[in-house]
Amino acid sequence: MIEKTNRCRYINDLGWECCSLLNVEECPENCKFRKTEEEYQEGQRHARSILDAKGLEVCDVFDSQGVHRISTRRAK
Repeated sequence: MIEKTNRCRYINDLGWECCSLLNVEECPENCKFRKTEEEYQEGQRHARSILDAKGLEVCDVFDSQGVHRISTRRAK
């Protein structure tokens, strides 16, 4: 079993190793989406700093069919 701190963030915690991002049962070798929780959180901090520098913020958008999307807008 892989240590939780070194495990991919997208591995399902339901008792079997299943990728919740790619909808596959086993992680592909050299998966380009693989991130530990620490790597994921660092990426989120980095993205927020880039948005801040550009005067933008994250916002939720729903289209006419009710599909949820994440977008950006000018910070208030």
